[in-house]
Amino acid sequence: MASDYIAPMAEFISSFYNIDLKDATAIAWVGVNDTPGYQTATSFEYGSGQSMSKSELADIYRDYLLANKGHQIPANCE
Repeated sequence: MASDYIAPMAEFISSFYNIDLKDATAIAWVGVNDTPGYQTATSFEYGSGQSMSKSELADIYRDYLLANKGHQIPANCE
């Protein structure tokens, strides 16, 4: 799922909003947080073999949701 859906979404989000690929990947994963792929994962890959923990991902998303960083994510995207 990550290579087929998350990576292309993250690349689009990164390009469109001019944000870091790691941040864009976190945002893309939160969009599918009810899937087994997200729920069973403990880390998430992005870019060229880099990874982040689930808690890092949640922290990044929280910062965007609360508009502490970059563009605010609309509440209905949770």
